[in-house]
Amino acid sequence: MNGKIYRACDRRVIVYDSETWSKKIEDMLRLDRATNLKVVWMCGVTLTKRLALDELRISMNIESVKDAVRRDTL
Repeated sequence: MNGKIYRACDRRVIVYDSETWSKKIEDMLRLDRATNLKVVWMCGVTLTKRLALDELRISMNIESVKDAVRRDTL
């Protein structure tokens, strides 16, 4: 359920109008960090659980922000 909400709302806002951005490395890193924190929070992962972000993304069926921006700008 959280994955659907993320794809419908959060990702669209994050990559909104990404085809007009000048894609700087620092900006992409900030976006990636922010979405990683959001995914961890939505999954309820604490420091004691220590799950990999890739596993969380797979369980929520979402892609990384970098992949979404690349796909939307092509």
